[in-house]
Amino acid sequence: MGWSSVRHVPRMSSVVAVLCLAFTVFIGCSIAGQMADARRIDASPARVKGTVDRIIPGSRGSGSVVRVSYQAAGRRLTTTSLPLGLDGHPWPVVGDRLCLEVAAGHPEAVRLCGDKYPRGADWFATYQLMAVAGTAGTLMALGFVVSALRARSRPSVRRSVDTTAPSRSSPDRAGGGSLES
Repeated sequence: MGWSSVRHVPRMSSVVAVLCLAFTVFIGCSIAGQMADARRIDASPARVKGTVDRIIPGSRGSGSVVRVSYQAAGRRLTTTSLPLGLDGHPWPVVGDRLCLEVAAGHPEAVRLCGDKYPRGADWFATYQLMAVAGTAGTLMALGFVVSALRARSRPSVRRSVDTTAPSRSSPDRAGGGSLES
């Protein structure tokens, strides 16, 4: 790596740090949302029956999306965020009836009966691991920025030849004099 590219290292590392920080904040908000929904449901749970009304196949190898409709608090609601086919839940087919728990005051907060978190326990652990990875990436990138900036602010360690110092045979040297007596 040449010296000209070293100037761009703090800038590139800063971009990586900002992206990792944004990722961490996004994941942290997702964790907070999952915990808030779980607390709402735990505070005032209501059991309702939901029906799988549509399975949307994923494109290019991605997983399918399962839409579940349910009625709660006099409203008809739908969700696509249930961990169906994961966490030991069987893969549903259209028309399957599912037991759901909703928060009485916030019926859009929904989870499968028996689950602790709306997206399932496996997703919650995954969110936590992603938050740790994002935080580690942010700290490493910021550490690299700080070390690069410190290295840039240090004076150069190059040795230069001092051409102004008197030579050994110079008559102006201290203690020296002319050869005439």
